[in-house]
Amino acid sequence: MLCVAAAVAACAGCSRPPLGEICPDLGEGDLVITEIRGPQTGGDNRGQWIEVFNASDEAVDLRGLRLEFYDLQGKQPAPGRPMIVRTEEVLVEPGGYVTFGHHEPDRVPEFIDYSFITDYFTVPSLDSEEVETLLELGLEPEDFEDRAAKDLVSAGRIDLVACGELIDRVRYESLPSAGTLSLDGRLDPSAEDNDDAANFCIDDAEEDLEPGAPQLYIGLPGTPQEENRPCED
Repeated sequence: MLCVAAAVAACAGCSRPPLGEICPDLGEGDLVITEIRGPQTGGDNRGQWIEVFNASDEAVDLRGLRLEFYDLQGKQPAPGRPMIVRTEEVLVEPGGYVTFGHHEPDRVPEFIDYSFITDYFTVPSLDSEEVETLLELGLEPEDFEDRAAKDLVSAGRIDLVACGELIDRVRYESLPSAGTLSLDGRLDPSAEDNDDAANFCIDDAEEDLEPGAPQLYIGLPGTPQEENRPCED
């Protein structure tokens, strides 16, 4: 299971903290993307997120890890704005999971370990003459009051990059609008396994609440921070 030494400390609206030259010591396949929850239809307050498994034999501090988002044509929907782990420490133990969420930093639910919303966003009128002038004056897009969270692409790929090296990549034809795209829980997660689209399925199971437990969230839960459910044959 995941051991997070420090959660996100940034407040909503804060600019992104500088990172310096820090990047995690990782090799190809040490991290594996195991589950993706994209935009959902109907009522939902669980949000969008990406789950990553530590397939290495050592605990890893993920500071400096980059998540880069592309559509199927290789274009970035938010060019120049990858998600970068910028907090003091995000530690994931061997065999543990970490979830990167599309949530406001001051409203991060317990099943999310790091929010990437301050990196991955869009400005609705970015091509307007007024915005171009502001950019020329040195303002960063995150300084704009009308910036909004950018949805995960419904068909595309996600790259995990550390120190300029590709650690893992997942390509998908579509994300479910109800539930998650989930790597088969019968597999011991590996970068080879998640290269094969046949090893993924849709997890649309309802939340299994204890009798009398309050319903805190709306929407299908998936299995963030834990082993995935088996795919049905």
